[in-house]
Amino acid sequence: MITPIQWIVSDDSLAAAIEWASKKLNYSIDRPNMNARDISEALDDKIMGDIATIAVAEFIRSRGYQAVAYDQIRNDSFQEPDPGWDLAIGIKGLNEWARSTSSPKLPPKEKCLTVSVRSSRLVRDEPISEAISQRDFKIFALNPKNIGTDLTADIETQVYYPLANSQLNGRSINHENVVACCSDRSNCNEILSKLDIRNRYGECTLTAWDYSNRIHHYSQSIRTKTWSSFGKKMWIAPLRNGMSFESIFQELSKFGNKI
Repeated sequence: MITPIQWIVSDDSLAAAIEWASKKLNYSIDRPNMNARDISEALDDKIMGDIATIAVAEFIRSRGYQAVAYDQIRNDSFQEPDPGWDLAIGIKGLNEWARSTSSPKLPPKEKCLTVSVRSSRLVRDEPISEAISQRDFKIFALNPKNIGTDLTADIETQVYYPLANSQLNGRSINHENVVACCSDRSNCNEILSKLDIRNRYGECTLTAWDYSNRIHHYSQSIRTKTWSSFGKKMWIAPLRNGMSFESIFQELSKFGNKI
C-alpha cells in the first residue's frame, strides 16, 4: 500500500524555485500541442514544477541523505535543455561532487540515483488515495513508439497539488518582474506575492516513486500503452504500481553510509 506524504516547502526554497523558473523562462520550448500561455501562466507552471523538485529534495535531506538539484549546479546560465533528470539523490560525497564538478550533467553513479520529478494538479480535487489508484506518473509520450526514450532518469516520482487552491485565477506578473528576479533572488518576492506562491504551492503531496526500468517493463506488457489528455499523449504508467516515498531510503542505503 502506498502511503503519500504531505510536505510543506520552506520559504527559502520557494524563492529558489521562483528564481530558477525565471531564469529558464526565455530559453524554454513548449512541448508540441501545448496550449498557448502568456508570461504569467508559463512562469507559474515552471514554478510549480521547480517547487515539486525542491520538495522531494527537502524530504530526502530530512532523512540525512544528500540531494542535489540540477538547477543548483548547472553552468549553462539556464540556456540549455536539462540532462533528463531533476535531482541526484544519494550518500556522502554527492555534495562534494556538486561543489567541485565541471560536468554537472554526469553525477557519480556509484553514489546516487537520478530522479525525474513529475508534478500535476489533482483532478477535480479528488482524494489522493483515488489518484494513486487511478492515475499515472505524468510521463509525456514524446515518442509514442517507445517509452524508454521518455524515461531519462533512474527513477520517476510524482508530486500533486490540490486543483482549486493552485489555480492562477487571473494573477499576473510582467517581464520586468522576471528580469528583476533573475538579477537578484531577493527581488523574487514580488513574484511570490503577485502569484500568491506560498498559499498556492507551499504544500504538496509526495505521492509515489518507481524505477524507470520497472515502468518500462510494465509498458511492454500491456497492449494499450498511451492515453490522451487535452490532446497530449501520455504513457500509461500507474501510480499504484509504484512505491511509497519512505521506501526510497532502503534503495539509497545500498550505496553505503549516508554520512
